[in-house]
Amino acid sequence: MRRCWPHLLAVLVILITVAPGCPHGTVVQVPDPEPATRPARRSMARPDALLHEIHQVYRMARQVRAQKVGEPDEVDLTGGLRAGTVLLQRTRWVMKFVGQSMVRSLQLRSQYMRLDEVARKKHMTRHVDFVQVWWVLRANIRSTPAELKKRLKPTTRPHSKHREVAFLGLDSRFAWYVYAPILDWVQIQRKLSLGGGDDAMAGLIRGLGVKDKHDATQVGCFYQLSDQGAKAISALETAIAGKHPQRGQAILGVGRNQGKVVTSWLMRLVGSPDQVVAKAARSAVLYPPRKAAAPLYVKWLAAGVGKRWVGRELSACAVVKARGAARYIPSILASPHRVSEYRQAFVLRRSLANKPVSQGLLDAEQRVIRAGFAMGSRQPDSAALAAGIKALLGSPDSEAAAVIGLSLALFVSKGNYEATNKAGREILKKIPGDQGLMLVVHLSKVLRDLGDQGAVQRVVSALGGR
Repeated sequence: MRRCWPHLLAVLVILITVAPGCPHGTVVQVPDPEPATRPARRSMARPDALLHEIHQVYRMARQVRAQKVGEPDEVDLTGGLRAGTVLLQRTRWVMKFVGQSMVRSLQLRSQYMRLDEVARKKHMTRHVDFVQVWWVLRANIRSTPAELKKRLKPTTRPHSKHREVAFLGLDSRFAWYVYAPILDWVQIQRKLSLGGGDDAMAGLIRGLGVKDKHDATQVGCFYQLSDQGAKAISALETAIAGKHPQRGQAILGVGRNQGKVVTSWLMRLVGSPDQVVAKAARSAVLYPPRKAAAPLYVKWLAAGVGKRWVGRELSACAVVKARGAARYIPSILASPHRVSEYRQAFVLRRSLANKPVSQGLLDAEQRVIRAGFAMGSRQPDSAALAAGIKALLGSPDSEAAAVIGLSLALFVSKGNYEATNKAGREILKKIPGDQGLMLVVHLSKVLRDLGDQGAVQRVVSALGGR
């Protein structure tokens, strides 16, 4: 392998040459030589043998978005075994402050990136991340390639995410290893189609328990498991059998997939004696809702009515139009846990009766919410508020208008929505037949959640009721 390094270094110098006008570290595509200048092929030797390592290294660098490939080196492992190694470097600039407007933040980032480095550091932080790659000739390995990773000593150069040494797998000549974040080595392994390496699914499950900055590894592994769907079930079954501490979170990740195989698997796990597994499976079955699970939603709704908040069950029943839920709705309306639960039950009852709340009323509600917003120099839009109130009070569906009026009277979000709350109280007060006042008086007496009950009682007082 030592005789190959002069050739390898020469290729590295060519490949990372900085072209005139290009940013530092730009990889320049080197064209193939003309056919007339190509060396003659040797019959017994592979023509790409000397370039094999650097070709694979650059494929890995592309996957981790590295802008710089370090100088290759050799390291001694125990037993006289030697490995090639190289560091991949990626530089990132992160804004010190990101505002609420994504568009404005992108504009500022573009502006700051055009500054020189000294000026840029006033607005952005420079992060330099390192990934280390090793390769060992397969013919020289006496133990199993997977065991060899224990003898590798990773770099102490930094990275913003958690890293681990992983056996990527084997190609035709080498065993490949990497010291990188879990998501990076899983991506490299997949793209390079290396065989016999560490189990990627097990790595993603393990990553759910990693604590690093912003929980970046946890979040990334969660969504990667979701993307894998049914392919991850085998690894999850192993994790469940071994009572892996992240088994519940892994089920929730895969459970975001709505395929038939995953849905059937989740419905089976709901009955698991392992309460961690059963709870996670139930949560995954409830959201996102699945048509095949409609009988379960009705069963869980029946078990929870009058005992706890059943908003998630009502939401799932509404999505899949579970008609079996209709028999339990009167009990919820008579004694709901929260105001939101009352509205969900009301809307579901109307939907199952083929008398849905009109889109016009829902649009008017949103108009009142938007028009009532105030923050800083922005003030409520009086004309839009009046138009929304008029649309709700002019509707022949006074029952639905009363429910929407209560939602507006209690609406809370970031910013000042007092104008929206005032509009809601006006709607409740002016609905014909005192339906608005009767609704809030009823709920003020029967709500189980004390916080919601107190809020509704304040609305009753504002309307002049008792």
